[in-house]
Amino acid sequence: MGVKASITWYQPAGTEKEHSDGGAKGFFYAPTLYFLDGYSVPAGGKEDNLKLTEKDIDLSTLVISEEQNVKRTPGIHVSAIIRHIGLAIGTNKGNNFTEDDLNNFAIVGRLWERVLADLLFPPPRYERVGEVEKDGIIGSPDCVDTENWSDVEMKVTWVSSKGFTERQKFRDYLYQAKAYCYILKMVRARLVVLHICGGYAPPVPVAKEYDLLFTPAELVENWRMLKANVPKEMIQ
Repeated sequence: MGVKASITWYQPAGTEKEHSDGGAKGFFYAPTLYFLDGYSVPAGGKEDNLKLTEKDIDLSTLVISEEQNVKRTPGIHVSAIIRHIGLAIGTNKGNNFTEDDLNNFAIVGRLWERVLADLLFPPPRYERVGEVEKDGIIGSPDCVDTENWSDVEMKVTWVSSKGFTERQKFRDYLYQAKAYCYILKMVRARLVVLHICGGYAPPVPVAKEYDLLFTPAELVENWRMLKANVPKEMIQ
């Protein structure tokens, strides 16, 4: 909706008045009033006849993709190992988030993933391959670039974009991308990250793309590290 070049202002009157703009009428008790494309909008005042109902929307019930409702195969997952590493080194400390809270965080990531999948990473070049497995460890790549033969991961984070490549969150993403590359026998990956609050100065969303090229030795060492950090309770 565009803003009219000419804005009609009504100074504080202290009483209700009728104002019209090309057919749009309304009674407002307002210190100042301006019009936007035929709509009367009070600024700094109130609408005495306004009836407002507020309710929560359960984001966790939104079905964003088919994969969302697919049950994960029981077993050892790459993501679980990475979470375990974070707890062990103290960078993934416990918090008071409930399961519903975590689901709401996850839905933001799924929305970002769905938008990118539809607009930037459509098939047939980009394929969602589902679960992959090696040595009893299961991974779920977001999608695979079949032309460039690389892993594509789409992430959302509240971690600052400033100095991001030096942060543990970025290293966690690397652990994951390296693992998928090792399983799929590839050496390239791409991280597309939405930083919700950008660099926090000011907190404005920023999207970043990180293109990665690994050596085979890096992938082997990462895989050994992950296998060495499988939580004991997951080992049968």
